[in-house]
Amino acid sequence: MKGTTILALILGFQLAVVHAVATKLSLYWEIVWFDNFMHLFGGVVLTLVLYALVDIKVLSSIWIESKKRVAILLVFILLGWEILGVLMLMRFKEGFIEDTLFDLLFGILGCIVGWFISRALKKLEI
Repeated sequence: MKGTTILALILGFQLAVVHAVATKLSLYWEIVWFDNFMHLFGGVVLTLVLYALVDIKVLSSIWIESKKRVAILLVFILLGWEILGVLMLMRFKEGFIEDTLFDLLFGILGCIVGWFISRALKKLEI
């Protein structure tokens, strides 16, 4: 198993545990910056998972050969995640537009960080 896949598994598990605890303790609503942090962390994990899926041959490597393809796929997934969040809550809260834009911004920043990590691990052949 390659380093990207191992890191994706470790961080993915951590993200799931932190999300479950944060939801249970209402940290998303109690700590102002927590939602942004989790979207950043989620973007990193999402990108690592994309590269891991290529490593274990679930996805074709064509998806990661082009920065444009990677960007389009990740933005599509981030937008889908936000739409799912709205559908699950079935309501628009005050400041919804700003909150969603910040969620997408931090998700995209996380994806960029994840892309750099994935590329570095690929170059090191870890």
